[in-house]
Amino acid sequence: LRFTGQIMDSLKAELERKRNFLKTFKEKEPSKKFFRRGEVTAKRAELKQDEEESGSSADRQHNAKNDCCEEGVDFDLSKIVETVHRLRERNEPVRMFGESNADVMKRLSRLENEDIETKCSEDFERNQKSYLEDFSRANKSEEKVDVYEDDIDMTMSDLTEMSKKLEKGNVQLDCELVHNFFSFIMKKWAVELNSRKDEEKRTANGKRASSTHLQTREYLQPLFRQLKFYSVASDIREHLVNITLCLLNRNYIEANNHYMQMAIGNAPWPVGVTASGIHKRPGSEKLYVRNVAHVLNDETQRKYIQGLKRLMSRCQIFYPTDPSRSVEFGGVTL
Repeated sequence: LRFTGQIMDSLKAELERKRNFLKTFKEKEPSKKFFRRGEVTAKRAELKQDEEESGSSADRQHNAKNDCCEEGVDFDLSKIVETVHRLRERNEPVRMFGESNADVMKRLSRLENEDIETKCSEDFERNQKSYLEDFSRANKSEEKVDVYEDDIDMTMSDLTEMSKKLEKGNVQLDCELVHNFFSFIMKKWAVELNSRKDEEKRTANGKRASSTHLQTREYLQPLFRQLKFYSVASDIREHLVNITLCLLNRNYIEANNHYMQMAIGNAPWPVGVTASGIHKRPGSEKLYVRNVAHVLNDETQRKYIQGLKRLMSRCQIFYPTDPSRSVEFGGVTL
């Protein structure tokens, strides 16, 4: 568009020059309406000779102006060379499509300003990080090391009385019992961790125990959410109720058996031992649904099933029983 505009300006100037020339020619011979080319050429040569001999001041000024422009071009070229060099140092293109010299210089200036802003931002972040590290070291003695305690007002006897009211098919009561029991164990575990001395909490083993409690709480959040809204799958809910009842009766071996059924089911057994074949018959299909290996379904289920195992181990530590009814008696499993 810029190039087309320059062409149009040149054409307009040429037409105007020819129009002025013909106007001057007619003023000298107004009687003629038409002129031969030879007469026009001779008249043009005569006017040109007169202009050269006159040496008007306008021509001298025009030449001086052209000289200044040439000097400016030399100066701009030197700046362009420097601009190209600085752009190549930044691995930037020397010239974009349609860019003029002024556009190239503006782009270089913009890039340099962005570099300065980025450097200032990095320096600010580095200083802020150093300040925060110093602040955390200065306040290390006041660091919070306690774990979260669940807000539940129930005792083991309350949960035992609640379990006696269970009815077959009562989804709401089943979910409430399981949720309250494992929340109670989580709170008891948190109270035990928070009762330690501050020096013990800040040791490596103390921090590891606190992080294990925090991780278990995060793992169980999806399950607790399903229990709260009574949306747990029926087969998993059945296993959870059986595990809870066995833990309330302190029969940890039987609780572990129900846990294994929920986690891996009959998946490790070969065909023919627990099923008649790979194709299910209508009668045995519903029975096999409860033996699905839920631990392999997705990552969320694997995590909260692992969290349940930790709470079962803590329950055995809090409420010990006979060795014949305990899992790994004398050991602590987390």
